[in-house]
Amino acid sequence: MSLSEPAVAVKDKVRDLILEGVRANGGAIVGDDESLFKSRAIDSLTMFKFIDLLESIFPIRIADHEMITDNFESINQIERFVTAKLAGKEAAE
Repeated sequence: MSLSEPAVAVKDKVRDLILEGVRANGGAIVGDDESLFKSRAIDSLTMFKFIDLLESIFPIRIADHEMITDNFESINQIERFVTAKLAGKEAAE
């Protein structure tokens, strides 16, 4: 993915990845602002697998200190985090 692609493309990819995982586990579809942890769409183990997947799809590296639930709370939050990483900025903790 190039830096020139719009943030919408990032959100679409993130949403597709999350929903694919949710469907595979028999879960319900979640909204973009819905807590992925409270809805049980993902848990801590799934989050680490998802981080590996994000790093394989996007040209980013996620540091240990960035692997916090706040950065992965919702589809919108993940999109903001990935977009910031793509722009070369440290995501807010």
